[in-house]
Parts: sequence; structure tokens; C-alpha cells
Amino acid sequence: MNIHDLIEEAVWETIPEEPDAAFSMILNLALGRADGRFRELRRVAEEFDSDRPDYTALQDAQYGFMSSLIGVAKGLEVSAFEDYHLPAPGDFDNDYFRRFTSDLNHFLAQHTARSALRNRQLSVKLEGKPAQNVRTYVSRLREAVDAANISDAKKSALHKKLKEFEDELDGGKRINILRVTLLAMEILAVPGGLWASSDVVAKLTTNVIQALGEAKAVENELKAALLPAPDQKAITGPTYDEAKPTRFRNPPESYDLNDDIPF
Repeated sequence: MNIHDLIEEAVWETIPEEPDAAFSMILNLALGRADGRFRELRRVAEEFDSDRPDYTALQDAQYGFMSSLIGVAKGLEVSAFEDYHLPAPGDFDNDYFRRFTSDLNHFLAQHTARSALRNRQLSVKLEGKPAQNVRTYVSRLREAVDAANISDAKKSALHKKLKEFEDELDGGKRINILRVTLLAMEILAVPGGLWASSDVVAKLTTNVIQALGEAKAVENELKAALLPAPDQKAITGPTYDEAKPTRFRNPPESYDLNDDIPF
């Protein structure tokens, strides 16, 4: 199993620029595709000989999966995997694969948590009058796009982004301030002479950003008021013996490949 079995060529054109985000996207796709392949290889091995199934093909696929994912991580320069090393084929066993999938899961959990926190910090929820004002601004921006002297393709692209923004607003979702700011910049980048009234467009986009900024300021004030007292003690986890070997330096006794495979 190589990287072309796991990821289609077109996917590479859509990955994020941030290394951890890019690897997370690739990893989720690869896991989804590999899972079915591993299950099929295991089924074939056990149907061929239920008493003494030969898991060689399954192990080869797992080794290829590990090799491919470590290569992607290093190619993207993901810091969490910079010291990771692929074992020699003769040393690879089910224990290595269990450890690797555990580390992948650990990475995904960390990245998901960090992304959720970052997205919350860069977003805001609009309700009540501020939300209604923004709906009005978006409606008028849509009219401005219709009246603009720009191509149909450009109009369609702007309408799509305005609709996505409005759907988030109507659905009560948190609004990503950065994404809306980039949309405003894209609208403002259209030459003023192509708008029926460039002053109106500039004012509308400014109003949208200002409304989001004011709502975020209020949210931050409420958050600050709810912070724990300075003398509150942190909760500490258990301590570990740092002398114990970690991550493949000295793997414990291997499990037999007849053990359950985590896929």
C-alpha cells in the first residue's frame, strides 16, 4: 500500500498551507481508505485458513501505510513526527503498528482540540439587532453585486460566498471573522469603476466587519469576567518515569498478528 493507494492526486491541490492542518486532512482521508483495505485483507486471510491464517499481506499493507504516512509527515515538516523512524521490515510487527496508530490518534486529538480553540478565538456569534443589521448589509451587497459591471462567473462566486455567510448567520453558527474579512477584501478589490456605487459598497463591507468586531469585543469582555480567580490551583496529572523507553526505542514483547487489528 503506497501513498497513491491512499490519496488521490487531486487532493494535494486542496490541502491547507499550515503543516499540521494539511497532515490532519491527509491522515483522515488515508485512514478512511486504509480501514477498508485492512479489513478485506484480514477477512481473506481468515477465510483461506481459519485455523492458521497468514496475515503477511495485511502486515505488508500496514507497513506500507506506516511508511507512506511518516513520509508525508516529514515532507510537510510536521514537528510531531520529525524524530519518527520507520522500523526495518524484519522488525515490523503488530506492536509497532498499534503504537503508530496510537500516535496518529494522539496527533489528531491534539490538532482537533487546538483547531476548535483557535476557531472559537477567531469567530463570534451574532444575535439580535447586530445580526439583523448584518443581514441587511448582506442583502444590499447582493444587490450591488447584481448591478456591478463584472463577469457572470465573478458574480456567481461572490453570491456563493455571501450565501454561505448568510447561511451561517441564519443557522445561529459562530461566524469566522477572518473568512468574512477576506470576503470583504475580495469585494473591495473589484475596481471601483465596476461598481454602480463604490462608496456604498465600501460602506457596506466596513459595516459588516465593524459589526463583527463590536460583537467580538463584547464577547471577550464577558469571557474575561468569567475567568477563574488568580489563586486557583491547576490540576496536575500523574508523573511518569522518564527513564522508561518511549516510541520504538525499545519496543516491548510483540503481540502475535492474530491479535485484534485496530482497523
